[in-house]
Amino acid sequence: MKRAFVAGLLLSGGLLGPAAVPARAQGADPRMMAVGDNVGLLFIFVVDGQQHSFAFGGEDDRITLLDTRAPGSSNVIANKVAQGAEGDIVRIILTNARGGASIGEYTDATEIVAHEKTKAAMAAMNAFKGANAKFLPNKTFTDTLSFTVKTVGEGEGTNRIDLHYFGPGSTAGDTVVVFPSLNTVVLGDLFPGKMTPVIDSALGGSGVAIADTVAKAVTALKAVQPPIKFVMGSRQLPPPGPYVPRWFSMTDLQEYADFARAFVDAARAAKTEGKSAEQAVATLGLPERFKNYRLDHARAWVEAIYAELK
Repeated sequence: MKRAFVAGLLLSGGLLGPAAVPARAQGADPRMMAVGDNVGLLFIFVVDGQQHSFAFGGEDDRITLLDTRAPGSSNVIANKVAQGAEGDIVRIILTNARGGASIGEYTDATEIVAHEKTKAAMAAMNAFKGANAKFLPNKTFTDTLSFTVKTVGEGEGTNRIDLHYFGPGSTAGDTVVVFPSLNTVVLGDLFPGKMTPVIDSALGGSGVAIADTVAKAVTALKAVQPPIKFVMGSRQLPPPGPYVPRWFSMTDLQEYADFARAFVDAARAAKTEGKSAEQAVATLGLPERFKNYRLDHARAWVEAIYAELK
């Protein structure tokens, strides 16, 4: 792991926080942020103004990338990683089927990891037919999967990356990624921040089940040791600005679980009352504590719930 990475991070617009303490970048679009210390770094990228990708590196110079995102973004991400770490991107973890858009661009990656339902969804896509089937995940899991990494925390057993599956949400195979040595969790599109999620029904997402899934995730993550302190989500800069990474707490994640439950219950009640999706959105009547949540995808979420409740 490269030691002289601070200058590169600052030049790229990111900030490096103290050991194991995530730092929020300042400015209109941070492009890259970093978490951790000289051994064990989590880099966060903003691709196309709002899509987040993550890279984790340890002292063995083997880089793990979370989600490849937009086609053509591999060179940008690889160059950013090179500013802070030495080594190749050898493992790719997909948090859902949307995360593999440019997976074929990472020629050094020998291990592609995803939930089994994410692999099934990708296998049905034309982009992974024929010769491109070789870019499908070659390692899958059902409930949990862990990787040992060369980083701090060996004595405590926290030198690992833990993958969890709690059920359908934004897609059928949303994966939750925990970095114990950094007290950090990334929930992908399962937790977008203080806003309504995108429910991708075509990829098996569930507008109804997401409330249960997030609740299960919160319960399990609260039991993680050492305790999780940092939860990755996003926020929108002043409209119509892009969405950028933002750190949340477990308290925020619990609030989001409560929000999802309240939203689903309100939509279910509206359907029982015979309201249209448009009427349901207009009369959700969510508790006052959720007044600052963005409802950009509320109509689509209600429509997904209605479709499932037929």
